[in-house]
Amino acid sequence: MTQPVILDPTPRQLLDLVVSNSDVGDVRLRDYLYQVVELLWTNPEIFIPKRPFGHPDWQWRVYAVMAKACYVEGVFDEYDDLERVDAARADALILAALGALMIGIHAPDEPLDVVVDDVPEPADNYLDQTDWQNER
Repeated sequence: MTQPVILDPTPRQLLDLVVSNSDVGDVRLRDYLYQVVELLWTNPEIFIPKRPFGHPDWQWRVYAVMAKACYVEGVFDEYDDLERVDAARADALILAALGALMIGIHAPDEPLDVVVDDVPEPADNYLDQTDWQNER
């Protein structure tokens, strides 16, 4: 099932999404991202970028809540698991929200007007779970 896309969420809307994480519980995206950075900063020798919380799908958890909130286009299977996502848009939104959170690039309640550089053909703009797992 494909979700419709709401264009340009505000940083606050994006960062207030709730991410389910078995290691830290249900947390807002802002707290989830903070925990990734905190883990990197305090434990650089043991930080594993592909598995900061001990599992490889941590980014997919974020992508799934973004797709369910209709901030990015995503396709879910019959079990409500995310199969495909517009990862380029998702990543651009996350980086713009991080800019708002950390260095005030955007006001927290103004829409994130993101531009994905060098957008490939539509089929190439998507990342699916199988491709992503093969990249690891």
